[in-house]
Amino acid sequence: MTGRAAAVRRRAASLVAAGAVLVVGACSSSSNGASTTSGGGTTATRDAAVTAPQSTATGLQTADTLPDGSFPSVADPARDGSLDKVRVKLVTVAEANDPMALVARPGHPDQMFLAERAGKVRLVSRTGRNHGWTVQPAALVDLTSLVATDGEKGLLGLAFDPAGDTLYLSYNIANGDSRVDAAPITGSADRPRVGERTNLLRVDQMGTNFHKGGDLVVDDDGLLYAGFGDGGPQGDAKQHAQNPDLLLGKILRIDPSRPANGKPYGIPDDNPYASGGKGAPEIYLTGLRNPWRFSIDEKSGDLWIGDVGQNAIEEIDRLPGGPIRAGVDLGWSGYEGTHVFEKGRVEGPSVPPIFEISHDQGVCSVTGGVVYRGKAIPDLDGAYLFADLCRAGVHALRSTTPKAGIGHVTDERVLDGAGDAAGVISFATDADGEVYTLSLDGKIRRLEPAA
Repeated sequence: MTGRAAAVRRRAASLVAAGAVLVVGACSSSSNGASTTSGGGTTATRDAAVTAPQSTATGLQTADTLPDGSFPSVADPARDGSLDKVRVKLVTVAEANDPMALVARPGHPDQMFLAERAGKVRLVSRTGRNHGWTVQPAALVDLTSLVATDGEKGLLGLAFDPAGDTLYLSYNIANGDSRVDAAPITGSADRPRVGERTNLLRVDQMGTNFHKGGDLVVDDDGLLYAGFGDGGPQGDAKQHAQNPDLLLGKILRIDPSRPANGKPYGIPDDNPYASGGKGAPEIYLTGLRNPWRFSIDEKSGDLWIGDVGQNAIEEIDRLPGGPIRAGVDLGWSGYEGTHVFEKGRVEGPSVPPIFEISHDQGVCSVTGGVVYRGKAIPDLDGAYLFADLCRAGVHALRSTTPKAGIGHVTDERVLDGAGDAAGVISFATDADGEVYTLSLDGKIRRLEPAA
């Protein structure tokens, strides 16, 4: 059995065991004839200065840079640069039905909002500062009559504005199209209610079940980021991710606080197509296959993306904070990770991942995560946490970003004590910066220091 076939089998087994159908865009389908091969060191790469991976995972330094040829220096070295002292445990704090996303409500440290795939949003209340959380039985939002859950569809993303007064929801309707709604939060501090929703975005998903994306993130300025996959079919045969007129295979950025031109949102001035003409003004980043969870580091402002691969490579992208990253092309479907997938599909410069891992190592579908900024595990500060749907464990990665190039990984490993975490579908942080995992088995677990 090939590494890829074994990964697919393990992935299918994990989904069946969890009683779930969600595929999360791993879709390790047969190749479309592209030049990518599984494993490292033998395929073409996007630049002669980039060395193809020779092992299970590689941090890369590259001559490819952003438009002005450099990155700002935002190095975030890890104490001694190593993760070998970190010992953790995962403690179950709550359970839910197909949890997809969990977000802390700003200004309300004892509240988080939970998205369940079928279309319900529930309040999750802290039962004690050092204890667990309780998922409230009554739904704050019930979209089950609208939300479709076949294939990769569902209520997939939640985010709050910085004030905690507006909730954003990302979901799929019956024909597969993606919608992003905004709803005001009303009611008393301890008994919030979600008001009438306003539709902000509707993204045509071309009628397929693949690569929905659906994650949402809000930055400190209140700008809303929405990530969408290329929509399929496999191999991005219609080149959605590179088409500047389509919102598929992109991360979008809009300003819900500034409606303009007849739309319920405005366009940030530094979006690459803000003036229109050459592309859709909502587009912020291009060239993604299926950005399954992305986040902004609260300390550095860096944007981290877990982009699900096709049949060979899973990748993690890191883009330093600031306007310089607007308009970056991350390379799909010309490249899968650092490997050429379909020659000639990317015309201009593209930025390779800071980290990639081959399906030969038992992975199949990356779950992007968060940078740890809590206080409970000091040795983990500054590390990026992520997971994979097929290979159990919570991975931690440390990296630096020098003035030129995409940076390099200084350490990466499955955290000691979190190696049995399986089917991790999402990560979350509470008001204290502590990290939680959401899994296909319905459990919400908090990452804690081992005794």
